[in-house]
Amino acid sequence: MAESKVIIAYWGVKGRAEVLRQLAEFTGVPYENKLYSDHNEWFSKDKAALKSDFPNLPYIQDGDKVITETEACVLYLVQKSKRLELLGSNADEVVHITQVKGVLTDLMNGFFKVVFNKEADLVKGIEENCVPKLAALSKHLGTGEWLIGKITVVDFFFARLLDMLNNNGDYVQKFPNLAGFLQRYNDLPALKAYFQSDRNLKVPVFPPTYVNPQFKV
Repeated sequence: MAESKVIIAYWGVKGRAEVLRQLAEFTGVPYENKLYSDHNEWFSKDKAALKSDFPNLPYIQDGDKVITETEACVLYLVQKSKRLELLGSNADEVVHITQVKGVLTDLMNGFFKVVFNKEADLVKGIEENCVPKLAALSKHLGTGEWLIGKITVVDFFFARLLDMLNNNGDYVQKFPNLAGFLQRYNDLPALKAYFQSDRNLKVPVFPPTYVNPQFKV
């Protein structure tokens, strides 16, 4: 009997849900997308009906279970797939992952601050808000393959950010080890197959009307 699919729900863009889709592909968790295009469908109907004290997008629905908040959804997929090593195999790795994730959060916040500011100079903003953190992460990665020495959940978040930066300039290419990291990630067999498949949604990263006009969605 085929394993039932979890539902990954989000707006009809890649956005915050794309890291969940890629993680599900990598770990082999069957899923289907629920894409909202009508704001009323979410805000006036499904949000109130969702069996969660914290209804939000993205969410994962697995039978009667509903999980919201991106990082909680990541944890759920890892646990469902029994790939717990992606969260760290010992206390030192868990601390290391948490430390790097904090740096990534700062980097993503700086990136979003520019991307969602329609009046900002995109190039200047990325140079000021993102490149110094990229340099620090490049130094941390060094000659290694993955951010803590083996692939973990932080690599999925990092790859998503590098991909968005890569589509908007040569920021990643300035750091050959980060360019190598992104290529290595994209070449992982499960993800390479996903990127070449119809499951890879042909939708923008963010709604074009919400972001800086210089940003390539």
